[in-house]
Amino acid sequence: MGIYMLKKSINLLKRNPSIIILYVGYLVVMFLIVFALYPRDMSQFYNTNPTNFDFIAYGITMMKLLTALALISILGLLFFAGYGNMITEAVVQGKTSINSFLPGLKKYFVRVLLAMLLLIAFSVGISVVLSIMIVPVTLIMMVHGAESIYSVSIITTSITTALVCVTSPFIILWFPSIFIDDIGVIQGLKNGAKAGVKNYWKLLLVILLLCIPTFTNVMINFNKVSRGIIFTPSYYIILILLSMISIVILPAIFILYNDNVNKFNNNNWNNYGDGNNI
Repeated sequence: MGIYMLKKSINLLKRNPSIIILYVGYLVVMFLIVFALYPRDMSQFYNTNPTNFDFIAYGITMMKLLTALALISILGLLFFAGYGNMITEAVVQGKTSINSFLPGLKKYFVRVLLAMLLLIAFSVGISVVLSIMIVPVTLIMMVHGAESIYSVSIITTSITTALVCVTSPFIILWFPSIFIDDIGVIQGLKNGAKAGVKNYWKLLLVILLLCIPTFTNVMINFNKVSRGIIFTPSYYIILILLSMISIVILPAIFILYNDNVNKFNNNNWNNYGDGNNI
């Protein structure tokens, strides 16, 4: 995704400040949920003597975690259905407003929900396959002690991150296709994948831009992260940084897909005109 596309995204946001205001409001709500419910330190439940294990505290922690994940998932689906409609309107028509949020929520919620369920199912399937591949290696490495298990964990995390990065360009335009083309989930996946192939390297750079800071932080603090200590100072910095970047990246992805559609339509029209001239 070139500088030109990012400039177009910034100009779109300047013309439509309601998109920024709504997105910032959404991020604030997400942060509040995470800070209020998400456990900051799970290390207290690691390497604990079974006779001293606090099942009540663990149960409360798990309930908070599940509640946080449920709220984030539900609010995310509700938000993106309306927000995607606003971005689409801004990209296609040049202007949008907060009034377009609820119509988009009603129109696209089911499609966004189905797409997310398919994406989760795909992710679970890949995770199962990866686990089957890793388990034999892990069992072999266990013979060589804790350091080897620690190394396997790092390798597994690295492989998973690499798979996410290289496959995401085929999927990331799925949602813009559903909104901009106003089509079903499966056809949106097909159209998004085709556009993803054409713009693979641009999209891969975007994915790497978003993944590398997080991956680097996990590797540096892997010992803490593996024990459930996620909220380190560097994590907060990266979280804020990526949130700011995503404000521009999300509209840019919609713009990229829309430009791809327009280019395709123009080529078809030119071919049709050439055919009539023969």
